[in-house]
Amino acid sequence: MELLQLNYFKDAAILENFSKVAELYMVPPSSVSHTISRLEDELGIKLFTRSGNKVLLNEAGKVFFNEVSASLTKLEKGKELIKKKQHASIRISMLEGATAAIPVIAAFRRQNPDIDFTFSKQSDRAKGNVFFDVLVSSKPFEKEENYHSKVLFKERIFVAVSADDPLASKTELCIDDIRGIPVIGLFDGSKLYRLMQSYFGANEYSPDIIAESENRATVSEFVKGGFGIAFYPEISWCSVQQDGIVSLPLSDFNLQRSIYISWPKEYEPSEVTMRLINFAVEWFEKEH
Repeated sequence: MELLQLNYFKDAAILENFSKVAELYMVPPSSVSHTISRLEDELGIKLFTRSGNKVLLNEAGKVFFNEVSASLTKLEKGKELIKKKQHASIRISMLEGATAAIPVIAAFRRQNPDIDFTFSKQSDRAKGNVFFDVLVSSKPFEKEENYHSKVLFKERIFVAVSADDPLASKTELCIDDIRGIPVIGLFDGSKLYRLMQSYFGANEYSPDIIAESENRATVSEFVKGGFGIAFYPEISWCSVQQDGIVSLPLSDFNLQRSIYISWPKEYEPSEVTMRLINFAVEWFEKEH
């Protein structure tokens, strides 16, 4: 029995959907399904009742879930106790808002040079190592009862246009201004992509997306080169705001997102973790 199997099982029981677990761990849904099937084969009993895209714990699954949850919690607490005996540390995962969060964490680190910081990597998530003290993301977890969350900041979604574009002379834009203009889009499936699509869907408009990129420098170069317009969050993608680009708000849709800081309820956060959380919240309250 592998730790990854138990983590997949626990999160699938909470999220009730293999695809959501796959998104959390950044792996294909088939990987989650196969891993849990191997666990069921090893136990010799089914743990879920499957109905379409939804999976629900059966009676055996509920019993196993209680034991697995308790065991994983004890394991993580044990790891915490060992680390606390060595030195103070904070594990941070940043899914969105990293550009805005990193300077804040750096300022906190300068005030607390004795604290070690580790940041989760995509390779960690692929291996199932997703445990964190603090998470920065664009929305709290769907199962919010398992996590504490606070809003760090809210940011509007701006439209970036080339300074040479006639639209650059405007102070704001509406859907009629951008109809027919190519769009530098984000990859299908990202949260920003879905936010952008909500605007187009509300206006029954399908734009011509001529390129896709999550790289801000690439998006900026496309816009500066006059290939099209791009949608971006004003704070966490502030690097898009540069010479050769004009950023304009939308007048016909309140397009914005919130960036949250979250931490698990299943264990007591350390004193230094809470200090970082409060420091970050106060930082953005002053800044915005």
